[in-house]
Amino acid sequence: MPVYLNLPPLVLVVGGVLLALAALVFAGISRKQALRKKLLNAWGQKPAARQLDEDVLEDIGSYHHNRREFQHYPGLVDDLTWQDLDGKALFHQMNLCQSMAGSEVLYDLLRDTAAPAEELQRREERIQVYQMDEQARIDCQVALHKAGKAPFHGAARQLFAPSITKPDCPFMYYMLAALPFALVLAGFFLPLLFLLIIPVLLVNAILYFKSDLRFLAQAAVLRQLGSVVGAGQALSKVKSDALNDQLEQIRALSQAFPKMKRWLPYFRMERGIDPMAGFMIDFYRIFFLVDMVSLCRISGELQKGMAQMRELYRLVGQMDAEIAIAAWRNRKDTCVPVFHEGLSFCTKGLVHPLLENAVPNDFTWDHNCLLTGSNASGKSTFIKALAINAILAQTIHTCTASSIMLCRSRVMTAMAVKDSILEGDSYYIAEIKALKRILDGISDQGLPLLCLVDEILRGTNTVERIAASVAVLRYFPGKNVLCINATHDVELTGLLGGQYHNYHFTEELRDGGMVFTYTIHEGPATGRNAISLLQRLGFEDSITKQAEALAQHFDQLGTWVK
Repeated sequence: MPVYLNLPPLVLVVGGVLLALAALVFAGISRKQALRKKLLNAWGQKPAARQLDEDVLEDIGSYHHNRREFQHYPGLVDDLTWQDLDGKALFHQMNLCQSMAGSEVLYDLLRDTAAPAEELQRREERIQVYQMDEQARIDCQVALHKAGKAPFHGAARQLFAPSITKPDCPFMYYMLAALPFALVLAGFFLPLLFLLIIPVLLVNAILYFKSDLRFLAQAAVLRQLGSVVGAGQALSKVKSDALNDQLEQIRALSQAFPKMKRWLPYFRMERGIDPMAGFMIDFYRIFFLVDMVSLCRISGELQKGMAQMRELYRLVGQMDAEIAIAAWRNRKDTCVPVFHEGLSFCTKGLVHPLLENAVPNDFTWDHNCLLTGSNASGKSTFIKALAINAILAQTIHTCTASSIMLCRSRVMTAMAVKDSILEGDSYYIAEIKALKRILDGISDQGLPLLCLVDEILRGTNTVERIAASVAVLRYFPGKNVLCINATHDVELTGLLGGQYHNYHFTEELRDGGMVFTYTIHEGPATGRNAISLLQRLGFEDSITKQAEALAQHFDQLGTWVK
């Protein structure tokens, strides 16, 4: 007979409990070590392809949109500019955050170009710490992992428009939750009291189901906020002199919610996969009002400390976002921008961050510019690269170029304009609304405006398009604005020659084919390729020759042959 069978039952029970606890501790340590190894191996590596989930991205953006309603800030990257520049794809490429709070703050950060110079400098210092101090970075990431990545939690609305409500008459819930235990104890002295236990449990069950419907929506919110508090408490244990100021703030704020730490594990407890365990948890929650007692304890603390919770959420998310920025830097050829007072944007080796193997360009943008060139020659990509890097410089203090020197500015675009059936806007109406918001955004007293337009007013006829384009573009000189307009209307280069500098992209014919260099050149474009592309795609010679003859006649005489 095995020796352990001769041991007293109490020893066996205690030994079993200790063995189970040891197994849990070992499993926790193993998971933590596996996470550290995964984070270490992933650093600086191109992440695996991930699907861009529009619903999740919209939910992530709710933090930004709620913050925007709560607090006005002047450096907002508006929705149309964000759409023009494919901001969702840029965010998706950069978003390697460990937590949903980090993803939300990163999204918000990318759309706020008004961060003070001092904050940008502090952000730069923290990003460099994450790049160079592997131990501190991994410790922070492991702690941030505790915040979880569950979407659709609804916490953003609560942070900026709180509606967490404390249940009425909390004392009633406390009393009814404790009453079954009190009746059991009292029943040993007065057995008739045992008869009251079942009615009390039934009352508790009715109250639970009525209250559960009312407060169910708050469960996901409280779980999200509680997970951020938990991550904050884990970050409090990280040792890093370089990050001490930020960690101290997080430590102080996370200690402001002791009741949340104590009671949140009991609120909406998970049932697990074991049916018996699930039954016991449900029994405990329903008949002893565990959810409502927990909510009473948590909600009051949260109502009083919402400003502190808002700041804690931002700081925890900011740390996660800045680590993601550091990781993005390590995967890209980037530079740190230099800001100056002059109204100009000077760059060398500029590329579009979303393109692989992009052709770099040098450019000095200190005058209003017209950018002409053939179809598919790179005009649109270039002005998008300018706009994106102007935003990245002022948000994440990182640019995809060899060097960039620019002024602090707002950035507005009018590029990928679409008609709107829902709003009843035609393509042209949508275009002029996009332009009007840019004109309204010009301010002689505020920050300069960088205005980037692709194919101005293409939704109307040629005569009115050119006339209106000239009038609009002549409005910008002398204002606190730098404008660059990509266009196929070569007439604009002559009509605006004294007020706009001309640049162009071109192509080369090699071995009977067309090769684009994607390199910017001074001066207006002199060639075109639309008719050549018709030929290359197999249009009948009769069509292409007639088109060429009509174009040559117009070039020479300025009129069309009937």
